[in-house]
Amino acid sequence: MSFNPFEKLSNYGVNKNVTDKRNFTLEELKKIFSGKYDNARKEILDCLRFLLTTGIRTEEFYNLNKDSFYTNCNHPFLKVKTAKQGADKIFYRNIPLHKLLKDLYKYDWIAKIKKIYSNKGTLSKALNAEIDKVIKDNTVSVHRLRGNFANAIDEWLVLAGFKDYVGTDKKLLGHSENLKKDDIEDQVKYKITKTILGYAPDMTHGTYAKSEYMDAKILAIRGLDAFENIFEYLNIPKNQIGHVKPRKSRKIKKPIAMTAK
Repeated sequence: MSFNPFEKLSNYGVNKNVTDKRNFTLEELKKIFSGKYDNARKEILDCLRFLLTTGIRTEEFYNLNKDSFYTNCNHPFLKVKTAKQGADKIFYRNIPLHKLLKDLYKYDWIAKIKKIYSNKGTLSKALNAEIDKVIKDNTVSVHRLRGNFANAIDEWLVLAGFKDYVGTDKKLLGHSENLKKDDIEDQVKYKITKTILGYAPDMTHGTYAKSEYMDAKILAIRGLDAFENIFEYLNIPKNQIGHVKPRKSRKIKKPIAMTAK
């Protein structure tokens, strides 16, 4: 490779907050995506798979539309309106879609889910309920799939040798040389990860839409190969796994007309 695919992406630091939340273990993910538990629902598992392999928030998922899916550099991408940017701050990020989502490179299945779950709150509740069927632990939730997504990318970047491209661990994290080891949260965090997760403006569109920006992201999502063998529910015949059902509209009883005696 003649260029550094990460050199134009923003550096960032990680603030360690005191929290009891954690990421899922690989074994826990296998159990969730096995579909081999009571009342497993394929459409909800599809949604969880999509969140895990894109790193987007539930709110961002709910805001997707038919124009969110597109192709660039001969690769499928997802254009996401980044949430939680504060007042008067709106920007989009472009996420390359992994081959593990090949059957979900379209909007119609999302539209069906949005017809059943009227807002992001009801959808988030349904997603967490699916997780709770398998893992009875309040330290994990649907939001923690973002952490698994980030770690999968980070670990691959380390193994692939891209650590040399972006400098030392401490410099990447924005910490001083006097930093204690225990203060470094989880894995080394890379410029590319922050951009994909929506913590920095995305430079892969507009006047900066050069191939190297796209190439960096496409390379990075190879880390998601770590999830390649966990989606066993996809092998279950459609008539042997549960499905979400449209809510029945409540019939309003008409008042009985009173007749004068």
